[in-house]
Amino acid sequence: MDKIIRTRRSVRKYKNRKLSRAAIEKIIEAGTYAPSACNMQMWHFVAVDDERIKSGLESHAGCPQIMKDAPATVFVFYDRNVNKEHYANIQSAAAAIQNMLLEAHSIGIGSVWMCTYGDKEKVRKLLGVPQNFILVAAVCFGYPDESPSCPKRREGVVSFNSFGREKTANEKIEKYPTTFDPAKWTMEQVRDYREFSIRAKSPSSEEHHPEMKGEFKAIVEEIPKIEGSVLDVFPHFANYSYALLAAGKLKDVTIYEMSDAVVSFLKKKFKQLNGVKFKTGINLRFQSHFDAVLCLESLEKVPNPEKIISAAAECLKKDGTLYVLFINKSSVTAGVHRLRMMRGLPVRVPFNPLPYRRVKSMIEKNGFVIEDTVGIGIIPKTKTGNYKTRGPMKRFCKFMLVKARKK
Repeated sequence: MDKIIRTRRSVRKYKNRKLSRAAIEKIIEAGTYAPSACNMQMWHFVAVDDERIKSGLESHAGCPQIMKDAPATVFVFYDRNVNKEHYANIQSAAAAIQNMLLEAHSIGIGSVWMCTYGDKEKVRKLLGVPQNFILVAAVCFGYPDESPSCPKRREGVVSFNSFGREKTANEKIEKYPTTFDPAKWTMEQVRDYREFSIRAKSPSSEEHHPEMKGEFKAIVEEIPKIEGSVLDVFPHFANYSYALLAAGKLKDVTIYEMSDAVVSFLKKKFKQLNGVKFKTGINLRFQSHFDAVLCLESLEKVPNPEKIISAAAECLKKDGTLYVLFINKSSVTAGVHRLRMMRGLPVRVPFNPLPYRRVKSMIEKNGFVIEDTVGIGIIPKTKTGNYKTRGPMKRFCKFMLVKARKK
């Protein structure tokens, strides 16, 4: 059992091979042997393996593409009125899910635990689930078509008799940030966050297939083909550079990330593409001279964005090009972000939307001439999102893409 626990991974790609009903039932049976609050066992599992129903869940309830691609998805429900104190009903369902994950892995079946499942009320209605049952989570199952590596484990997470965070060799910072404003983080804390969050995104269409977002397409379209060497600074998931390489717009790109853990993840992502090199560090010192530097959604996620622009100026050749993409502080998206922060609601990543004037000032102070600025996307979470303008309305767009040339 120890080996099963340590080798289980979240699997998001599956072979085109059906799961037998016997295998699905075996997995769910393991779930029913989990502990439940007061031994009430008031869970219910709806296994979906019918293609027609999967298509309906995607088109009518907004379920992510992975649920349509997976051979089977088990939706886990629990009676909302039974043992709801202290979230005991949620805990009971979660215990059952963990049992199912381990059982599936033990018989060679991959899985991924998901809390992103579209509109839960529409899912409930489409599956004919009574109102008194709440949807806790969904789990996709299938024969693995990938072999994810073991992610880094946090150290110093155990203490006896009282809470305490000890410093370790791999965790130099004793306290974790209590705010999602990166201006109050250190670069070491940002690096630590990235090392673990590189795998933290739910497999939704927007996260794993960003090309489906109109905004993403519009941004990639706005960046022209670059013939020379390119440095991509702190791209984290590196979705933009991946799309630009795949489109043939980049030939020689160096991705500069903060840690080996992130680079290890990115190397697998880019293994089918040529012309990619990787470097790690947080000191922002580059010896090479590049023809272009990409800072795409990186400035707003670090404590001192000015340092990135300064480092870009140092490593660019004369007449080299700088591309800066940032979330605009004057946009609706930034307003929603501020409101969530004020209300104490969860924020997915630490970032601080930037005002255009500040970005413009730091670019020009470092010896650049701004040649073009375009605004992209006017409202958050738009599916079409291909609104682009170089007019006055760009000041209110979600994204601003600035092209500048080094003097």
